[in-house]
Amino acid sequence: MVTITTQYGTNKNSTTMKRIDELKKGDVVSCISRDPRNGNVEATVKSIGSKYITVDGVNKSYSKYERETLTCADWSSWELFPGTLDEYAQHLKDEHEREETIRRINRQLQKLELSQLKSLTEALQNILTPQSKG
Repeated sequence: MVTITTQYGTNKNSTTMKRIDELKKGDVVSCISRDPRNGNVEATVKSIGSKYITVDGVNKSYSKYERETLTCADWSSWELFPGTLDEYAQHLKDEHEREETIRRINRQLQKLELSQLKSLTEALQNILTPQSKG
């Protein structure tokens, strides 16, 4: 199993994007440009090798991506997103909502006393620790 950490994260619970190890030939992906003058485009996975993922349906200069970083091998201003443009838009929306929620919680946490923070930490630990089935 390959776990890739990029600006898109490695969230195994994400409903808006495939993990890179789930990609296969023929899947639709998005080529995302960091330059706002370029439009983002959808492409189809042509091949997945040990070092590179190659896509069809885009300019040849940004059709080959490093598998480890999802950065274009020839133009570092392009990145591969493992999903459609609609999924990419939803991913951005989800990330924005997540960041806003974290900021809101952080403001609320700053108002708590130490004993309340300790209780909250314990409760979170119970939520985040997988329960053994028995």
